[in-house]
Amino acid sequence: MGGTTYHLDISQMASIIVCPNGTGKSTFLSLFYLFLSRQWSRLAEYDFIRLTLVYDFGELSVTRSDINSLDALPRSTPRLRTLLQSVVRAQ
Repeated sequence: MGGTTYHLDISQMASIIVCPNGTGKSTFLSLFYLFLSRQWSRLAEYDFIRLTLVYDFGELSVTRSDINSLDALPRSTPRLRTLLQSVVRAQ
């Protein structure tokens, strides 16, 4: 998505995104969905620097390096993985 900042206001019941083909609408919505659903391994497949969700009470951010460090953990350490995921969620 080329180092661009995108903003989507979802304060209304529905939003419509209109852009020419190939501008990244589907990619943007995929990133948004994967971030909200905490699908870190799938999110790591995308090229980005930082994703930030701003809401009424603050904001949540995750960087690509945060996700890469989660994916580097062995599957045999679920407690440590869960702990790190909660830290990423709390930021």
